[in-house]
Amino acid sequence: MWTVRGKVRVAERSEAVNALGTKVVYEGGTVMDMYLRGVEGPLATAKWWTALDSDSAYILRFHQVDVIELYGEE
Repeated sequence: MWTVRGKVRVAERSEAVNALGTKVVYEGGTVMDMYLRGVEGPLATAKWWTALDSDSAYILRFHQVDVIELYGEE
């Protein structure tokens, strides 16, 4: 698995639920730092995580955000 940290903008209103069942709604235009995590294969299968901890992270699909800046690998 690989991980890259970056600044992203949520493309449109999106809901996400963490492993503990807590739901959050991100409005389109929200800017935040996230981690893109994936495995070998198509980049579009990678997902954006709010944290590296799988219990507390909210996860958005690749197409739900626009990349503003990539900071580098974690």
